[in-house]
Amino acid sequence: MNLGIKKRIRFLGAVVTCILLAVTSASTEEVPETLTDELCVFTWRYDKWLEGEIPWNGETLHIYLMCNKNDSAAVEKRFADFHTLIVRLPVREKELRSYIIKEFGTEYSTESLNTLSFFSINIADGHIDYLFVGSTDLFPTDTLAIRENGEGVIEAARFIG
Repeated sequence: MNLGIKKRIRFLGAVVTCILLAVTSASTEEVPETLTDELCVFTWRYDKWLEGEIPWNGETLHIYLMCNKNDSAAVEKRFADFHTLIVRLPVREKELRSYIIKEFGTEYSTESLNTLSFFSINIADGHIDYLFVGSTDLFPTDTLAIRENGEGVIEAARFIG
């Protein structure tokens, strides 16, 4: 057999092997475990937090529930916190936006601050983080993070990015 043909056969054999391995590994990948709530479907991430999305004012609001998968009490507590927050979220968003204007209104125009989009909520033990992202040239890569304690008192607010 010609040496060139042998190389081609080996090459094609290697290609077929790679394709078979890719198909096999893709079909045996673990499907992420989810928890379905009446408001959202949450997916476990590294067994350390649940991640979900809800529609909010024509956009998507990302929800993160920080809890260990093996701690059922913490999981139940985060879901309870989530449901409590969702009931009061329209009012809380207005309060947060008023706070943003009060805190950052001397540095930025009110009009610019009002363009910040509500992006995500991170609910953890003892605090909640709210993240707003920029949608204008003023805030192209910045994220405004606001942290409140378990009693709903804002502890910190700052731009990151």
